[in-house]
Amino acid sequence: MHHHASQNLQVWHICLGTAMGNPPAQLYFLIHELNFVHTYPQLCHYVRYLDDIFLIWNPDPNPIKDESDWAKFQRCINAFGDLCWNFDKRA
Repeated sequence: MHHHASQNLQVWHICLGTAMGNPPAQLYFLIHELNFVHTYPQLCHYVRYLDDIFLIWNPDPNPIKDESDWAKFQRCINAFGDLCWNFDKRA
């Protein structure tokens, strides 16, 4: 059994059991990630799978700077393409 997905008039043939992520879209966001992830030393761990991100953020001892850096990171993620990421409240 096969599924078909389309984007921008391109049709993708997807085999059953295969992730539904659009490969060009994944590469497109990967290029963005490669340009900004390394600029945040607070990121101890960062993993994205399709449209889910798991990260570990090591907070700055200065809470004002930490909140500012966290907000800047969120703006940076959302400043690329049409995808808008929703962030859960930090624990």
